[in-house]
Amino acid sequence: MRLTDRLDILFDSLIGEGEQRAKRTKNAGDTSASSKSTAQTRRTAVLGLEGLDRGDFSTSNSNGRMRTFINTGMARTGNRCATLDQSNYSTSFSADSLITTFNLSNYSAGDQIWLDFYFQNQGIDFNLPGNQVWIRGNESAAWIPVYTLDTDPNRIGVYQPSPHINISGILAGATPSQTISSSFQVKFGEQGFTSTNSVIPDGDLDDGYSFDDITLTKAVNDISATAVLPPDLTSIS
Repeated sequence: MRLTDRLDILFDSLIGEGEQRAKRTKNAGDTSASSKSTAQTRRTAVLGLEGLDRGDFSTSNSNGRMRTFINTGMARTGNRCATLDQSNYSTSFSADSLITTFNLSNYSAGDQIWLDFYFQNQGIDFNLPGNQVWIRGNESAAWIPVYTLDTDPNRIGVYQPSPHINISGILAGATPSQTISSSFQVKFGEQGFTSTNSVIPDGDLDDGYSFDDITLTKAVNDISATAVLPPDLTSIS
């Protein structure tokens, strides 16, 4: 059983509801706001999105794109989500990424930190290396892949939960090992050929992934099995 205290919600307060602008703060759990956010479309790399300076967008070419609003019903909750896709159809793919930075300096390597998010496949039914999620302990460390986004045609257009991603354990097990820091980062990737257009995707006609309800949590009283040991039979006659 996992009992958790919520540390941060990325899209619920900023682009999940579209009501507040979050500021990068000293504490990861601080969601202080300044004013209403607006829908954004990005086609060029930018460090710090409007109203979300912890978020950076990058793309491999000018056809890549990120949008926080396409149409009502695209988000899992509220009116905003982050959709990565391509502006126009092309025979050459483009790779987009949304990188989010979190100040976790108030936490230590001994704390059990988890990442959870929801994503919706907008029509990708092929495998490309950019359709993944990565983490790293700080902004200079190597990226560690933690989840490959689903490409099953039967689940296109359906919001799916990610597995519970053990940030602390994955960083500790990396080579070389990493730890959380004031610049811990999560990268959400998409690699495809065409755009996201419809609230209800028409099979694999479109490409893209939408992300919403991203959370970091700290586990409290976490219980898990570390090993399965055989019984001691030495005293049995």
